[in-house]
Amino acid sequence: MAIRILIPSRTGAESAVVSAIKEKLYRTALSDIVIETTNEEKLLNERSQTINEVILHENVNPQSGVNVVFDDCKIDVVLEKKIETTELVNRNGSVKEYIYTKDYTITLKGTIRKEGVQGFPYEDLWFLQQILAINKKMYVSSKFLNGIYDITQVVVKKVDFMQSGMNYFNVMPYTITLWSDMDYDFLVED
Repeated sequence: MAIRILIPSRTGAESAVVSAIKEKLYRTALSDIVIETTNEEKLLNERSQTINEVILHENVNPQSGVNVVFDDCKIDVVLEKKIETTELVNRNGSVKEYIYTKDYTITLKGTIRKEGVQGFPYEDLWFLQQILAINKKMYVSSKFLNGIYDITQVVVKKVDFMQSGMNYFNVMPYTITLWSDMDYDFLVED
């Protein structure tokens, strides 16, 4: 059951009274209300404290082969469409012709951290670079990408390790740009 309280904005002393009433209401009557959510629901909440995990793996089965786990990275997804426009004489606007939908562009942003303030993440950075340098498609496991966009395969387009963006010696920021991929079945007729 959802409880919704709408109170118009007030000024001066009236506002202080309303604030006091709201605070007392929140601390007493509403304090016992517990909203339970699943981990999947928390992942979809942009202000969630739940880890937003993305796993890149070289095989369809993430239990075999090499996996790269990105804990709590930020994910941006962009979908572009190719649309041709034709302007007509003595008409406002243009005629649009849909041509095709491009692949999703996925950007992962986060940091690689070495535990303790005395170390640079050399090993983790080297390992990640070796995996991302592979020139073949990879599989992705992510509640966000799999559940909303149905993206299960990606190719690496660009990798940025920004030493100029480092605030701490043990934390290296990264930006990884991926393109969605899928298997195609071509029918060849003789």
